[in-house]
Amino acid sequence: MKSKKRIFTSSIVGFFLLIVFLLFPGQKQELKETPGELSRVHGELAGRDHCGKCHSAAKEIEPGNCLNCHEELSRRIKAETGFHRDKQENCGVCHPEHNGKNHRLIQWDPADFDHSETGYYLSGAHQRITSCDHCHHGKNSPLRKYTKSFFLKDNRCSACHKDAHRGNQPVCTDCHTTKDWSVDIW
Repeated sequence: MKSKKRIFTSSIVGFFLLIVFLLFPGQKQELKETPGELSRVHGELAGRDHCGKCHSAAKEIEPGNCLNCHEELSRRIKAETGFHRDKQENCGVCHPEHNGKNHRLIQWDPADFDHSETGYYLSGAHQRITSCDHCHHGKNSPLRKYTKSFFLKDNRCSACHKDAHRGNQPVCTDCHTTKDWSVDIW
């Protein structure tokens, strides 16, 4: 009688383990090979020991993990400002990794970019600017090790335009428009 009970118990335990392995197949599996080389930007995360910094146990990209490293972006998302304010769910769609060291993680054509998505509308003469570097340059963008940042440290007029009033007129738009800098006060 004890041996039948033991066989029954063993069968139940075996069945339970089978169900667990079928429901959670990736939990104990180890990645045998990487899906491809990481970009230069994320190169320090190469190797199986670092996969969990970006991926979940199910090998999915975890946006929260991306935002742990990209703190400025995280702050802007929480404040609901900037281009990424409503794009926090799936980083890999726009920034695909594992495509090699020289793969650029930002793939876009500035001519097709809708700048209003950033919360900073280009109006007047700003619409004629053809180079992002006109505003997004080293002095006004945070430094990065491998890439340029499109965040601005300062988006006030004086960040790009010389202040002819030496701070005596703090609100440029009281007199000027973005159409041009001329003022017709007479």
